[in-house]
Amino acid sequence: MAIRSSLGAGRGRLIGQLLIESLLLAVGGAIVGCLFSYAGIKGLWPSFRTPHTARSPDRLNVPVLLFSLESPC
Repeated sequence: MAIRSSLGAGRGRLIGQLLIESLLLAVGGAIVGCLFSYAGIKGLWPSFRTPHTARSPDRLNVPVLLFSLESPC
């Protein structure tokens, strides 16, 4: 940021760079989180299955995933 600023980048460009970096980190983290949860469901769930479970969570719950995208932090 200091180098870009010293080379003449304006405030708008610096803010744009920060927003794009934050967006890429958030999307990358969401993808890695979904991959870890999928691996956890496939790898760990059979050992924790209980008889009172109505339906085994054999896949990611899309409505819950969409709700987590909409809810503020």
